[in-house]
Amino acid sequence: MRSKLLKSMAAHLGAGEDELRKRIEVVDTAYSVFRIPKRRGYRRIEAPHPWLKTIQRFLLDHYLVHLPVHLASHAFCRERSIFSHACRHADLKWVVTVDIHKFFPSVKRSMLERLPHEFGLNQGDGELLLDLVTRKGHLPQGAPTSPHLGNLVLRDLDQHLETAALEHAWNYSRYADDLVISGDENPQAMLAELKRAVSSAGFRVNPAKCRIMGQHQRQWVTGLVVNRGMKLPRDQRRLLRAVEHRMRNGLFEGDSLALRGQIAFRDFALRQEQALLDKI
Repeated sequence: MRSKLLKSMAAHLGAGEDELRKRIEVVDTAYSVFRIPKRRGYRRIEAPHPWLKTIQRFLLDHYLVHLPVHLASHAFCRERSIFSHACRHADLKWVVTVDIHKFFPSVKRSMLERLPHEFGLNQGDGELLLDLVTRKGHLPQGAPTSPHLGNLVLRDLDQHLETAALEHAWNYSRYADDLVISGDENPQAMLAELKRAVSSAGFRVNPAKCRIMGQHQRQWVTGLVVNRGMKLPRDQRRLLRAVEHRMRNGLFEGDSLALRGQIAFRDFALRQEQALLDKI
């Protein structure tokens, strides 16, 4: 039986089906693998070659995007962002966060196997799709399909934690691999529930990123402070005000383009805070 998926991808690329089939046979080699530094250690990137990236974008736009993610997910979702995520946890006594350890490499192909059937692909085309969006049995961090697939894999986890949150008068939301529960009572129970849920879903918690934050200290959610409303950190706001003053008076000699970007981000954050709080 001929593959409808292969035919549509070949037409999208402007390539022959036989040529595309040969490329797919060695698809694991169609990535550039490199590291980029982060605050602690490095992040391993597996970036698809241009032809594969084009195919993955096609699969995302024509298939994967039609499967909705859970409403508790705020990363890589239209009309949701770090601001809508952080706003869920503003002005509460306790904010508890955990991080899934090496999330994308931990998403195994077996966790994705039910997805092709949800948009009606037969088994052969379903296997072909999974071949194209995984590398060596896991989600590659760097493929355009991986963020949405990661959200889809975590739908059951999101549902479980949202149900638990409703039962205990907590708030729950997730931004990529950053899970947050907040409320006014029993932060140890919140942390235990987060850890239990992550483990039950087949992942590991990063112990260095488990935090219980009370109102007596700075409460962070995706780089925003949520103790009172939702703002950039005070020291960053002060620095940007000082830079603005120096720029107005012609005294600043640094990288004005980068700082103008930070100032624009701050102003956008202020508008988002007001809009989201008005909506709530």
